Amino acid sequence: MKFKFTLWKTIVSLLVFIFVDVLLAASIICLTGDFGSCSHWTKHLFEPGMFLIALIPGVIVYIGWSLIQKE
Repeated sequence: MKFKFTLWKTIVSLLVFIFVDVLLAASIICLTGDFGSCSHWTKHLFEPGMFLIALIPGVIVYIGWSLIQKE
């Protein structure tokens, strides 16, 4: 295991976090709300619940990459 900071692990983890956050916000707001609220889904990106749920895949990618990476 190599949990040291590396630029590529961090970049990929952040990209996964951002992708999941945007995908989650867009799908939850558009599918649960009326279709008029679909155009305003971006204001829900940084709500604490969505932020924490989106943080989990980013952490999993970072830890998984660290477990696979050889020292």
